[in-house]
Parts: sequence; structure tokens; C-alpha cells
Amino acid sequence: MKNDNLKNYTRGWILGRFEPSLAKTDFEVGLRWNEKGDTEGRHYHKEVTEYVTFAGGVHSLNNTIYQDGDVLTIHPYMSTDYMCLEPGYCLTVKDKSIPTDKFPGSILNVVVPMAGRGRRFQEAGYKVPKALLNVGNKPMINQVVDNITPKEVHRFLLISRADVRPRIKNGQVICLNHETNGAVNTMLEVENLIGREDPLLIANCDQLLLGFDVQDFIDKSADCSVVVTKHDNPHHSYAKVGKDHLVTEVAEKKVISDKAIAGVYFYKKAKYFFEGARQMIDKDLRVNGEFYNSPVFNEIIANDLTVNTYEIKPETWQAIGTPEEYKAFLKKLRKGTIEL
Repeated sequence: MKNDNLKNYTRGWILGRFEPSLAKTDFEVGLRWNEKGDTEGRHYHKEVTEYVTFAGGVHSLNNTIYQDGDVLTIHPYMSTDYMCLEPGYCLTVKDKSIPTDKFPGSILNVVVPMAGRGRRFQEAGYKVPKALLNVGNKPMINQVVDNITPKEVHRFLLISRADVRPRIKNGQVICLNHETNGAVNTMLEVENLIGREDPLLIANCDQLLLGFDVQDFIDKSADCSVVVTKHDNPHHSYAKVGKDHLVTEVAEKKVISDKAIAGVYFYKKAKYFFEGARQMIDKDLRVNGEFYNSPVFNEIIANDLTVNTYEIKPETWQAIGTPEEYKAFLKKLRKGTIEL
């Protein structure tokens, strides 16, 4: 019987670099993310061979250990006893002609922290949570998700308050019943859900980058990368940039250059962020009492990793995180001066 703890089991074709054209479209492909400690016992009744490719993590099946890249053949009527020892993915295909070696060894995690209370909107009289306010023809958070959906195989993790339950495809909504001490602490709430060797993309929940090619941003990344644009408002974070577009320093709420950070961050390995985040917390490096994501890059750079910038035009960066910004954005939409 399947354990209720098993998450995000998707039937159908996987979006991205595992191409449907590689096999007949009527064959079934399943992708499942397993968390540490997940268990499952199954008895196969179908007279069909199943191939399982393990991508990342460590998995025990019938007392045999399987890791990244291992392929297992499950025979008809076979019984299986499964346990996830370290987080990772299982790709199951139901025809041997489907080339499982085309499946990537890791999957991109796209995380959108949205656990703030949205006090400014509440004080302005809005009854609907900020993330669910209408932007164009759909809720704000769904526009954000569409804006940062990559072409490669990925899954979304939205970290939300318990009273805000957005609906998305290809992902999970993690609900918190408590407030955190900033975006970094919010990210740490999902650390155990993400493989340390898997790539990680973090995006703010209340902004849009019009015409943004998120896949190009990912493909051009060094160890880590951050989207920047020209700005001078001290409300934002800023990056000093040296040769080869590499970041040398980051400051939160302080203008140290003309390169404002536009709220999209990429890490080739999730451990780069989480290790840097914990180092920053250990040093108690807060800004206005909170731990922010941008200054984590200072710790990452100190760890001898490279962070490059990906610059966009100022007019493509549309912040909608305050009532004033939200109203101004809707006005532009109505006038047709911008398009989603």
C-alpha cells in the first residue's frame, strides 16, 4: 500500500529535455520525487516490464541500494519493498524502447518563498492575500510561476502561509503555520525536500520579468547566478560586479553599485545556497532584523565559488509587491503599455 508521505507523483510525459518524441506517445512515464524516510510496498500485477531509473539520492529496494544513474528492471508480479534513504527521483517507464539514459541525473527545483503576511496590502484594505490578487487573467503567483518556468525538467515548491493555498501544476505547496525571520529562514523550511546536488532556482513571489528567458539565464550560469538591472532605489539589494560579470560583493537595502538584484537566483547545486545561508545565520548577519537571500552570495563567494550576473533592461523588471506598485502595474496593463 502506498505511503501517504509520497509526494508529487506525476503521470504523463515529463516536460523538458526528456523528449516525448523519443518514444510512442501512448507509453506511460511516471516521475516521482521521494523524500528521506518515504516507504512503499507494492505487488505488481500487470504483465509488463517496468524500468526504473534513479536520479539523485539513495534508494533501498528489496534490501539493495540504488543511487544516481542506476537502472532497475521490475518484473511482472514482482513484490517490492522500498525506502528512500536520501532525497531523489524515480523515473518509471513501461516499455524498454524508451531510452532512460536520456533522463537527466538531477532535476531543477524552483522555489518561490511566499510566507510573508502582506501587511501593507492588509492595511490598504485588501481582503484577498497578495499572492492571490488578480494580475491579468490569473492570480499573481501563477503569473510568477509562468514567468520563471524553465524548459528543462523541473518541479516547483511554493512556501506559503497555511491560509494561502495557491494551485499550481508540477509542484508542491508547503504551508507554514508560523512566521519566519526572513526569506532565508523560509528557505530552510524546505531544505530536507531538496537534493543537495540538485540545481536550485529561487524567485521572489511579487515581481515579473517581462520577456525573461529563464532557461538562458540558467544555461549561462557560473556556480551561481543572479539577475540584475540598473536601479538606484535603496529599497532593493545591490551587487558589485568585477571582471567577466562576476559578483564581488552584495549588500541588502544599500546602494553599492548600479546593479540592483531583480529577485531571481540560481545555484548549480542547492548545497551552495544552504551552506552559505547557515554560515550567514551563524554570523547573525541580519538586515532590519531579518535574514535575506541576496547576502548569502557573500558567503558563497567566500567559499571560493563564482557568482555571475545576468543583466536585463530596467523596463522589463516589474515589481508588484506593494499596493502602489500593484495599482501602477494594473494601470499599465489596462493602457496596453506592457503585455504579459
